[in-house]
Amino acid sequence: MQFQAPNRSVRLLQAPIDFACVGVPFQHNPAAYDEDGDSLAFELTVPLMDKSSYVPNYSFPNQVSPGPENVISLDRTKGTFRWNSPQKAGEYNLAFIVHEYRKGVKVASTIRDMQIFVRQDCGNNQPPSIIAIDDTCIIAGTVLVLPIEAYDPDTSALGSKVLLTASGAPFFSTPPMIFDAPSGFRAGPVRASLRWETHCGMVRKEFYTVVIKVTDNLLDSTGVSVLHAIRIKVVAPAPE
Repeated sequence: MQFQAPNRSVRLLQAPIDFACVGVPFQHNPAAYDEDGDSLAFELTVPLMDKSSYVPNYSFPNQVSPGPENVISLDRTKGTFRWNSPQKAGEYNLAFIVHEYRKGVKVASTIRDMQIFVRQDCGNNQPPSIIAIDDTCIIAGTVLVLPIEAYDPDTSALGSKVLLTASGAPFFSTPPMIFDAPSGFRAGPVRASLRWETHCGMVRKEFYTVVIKVTDNLLDSTGVSVLHAIRIKVVAPAPE
């Protein structure tokens, strides 16, 4: 099938290195961004050791110390990987495929390899939390404002602080989305907002995805992180 424009590879905005703790639920989202507005689908796969050659005897994270408390999943549409929860410390390699679809036809696929460093002793550190919507819809030509709030249950007892960051396709639009959040680590609750001035050129069939990340500072600069993916649909205004 011929398409009117060439394909540009999907961009993955989150770093492919992340950190987790034994016994603590883990999340990762690559914050995939497709400049062509293609539909994206995510699939776990076995990592490659060479072109078209899979790593022999590979074990998925849930196969290391397997059991009912060691479960992994990948959201096919949002790309969020969940691991509830690591049972053994170590360095884990994970791979997933991002498929691009246009008019129902797969036009390309990209493999993302990543590393997860799982610590054995994280003390009594509990993961932080994010309060935000999951999905929303906006009419082109209006301004979208979304409140974000993050907190850490360890703030009172252990004095932890949190850092809020955001990534996603709307930050590459014209004009770009604005993430208004305090800089650096702050004692929670930390409040922020997303502001996006939309126009008809942003209308498309597929959702835009924004990934909010909150990280605490009880361990070191990496901390324990939690992600929250927000999908935004921009629709055309009604005809006059």
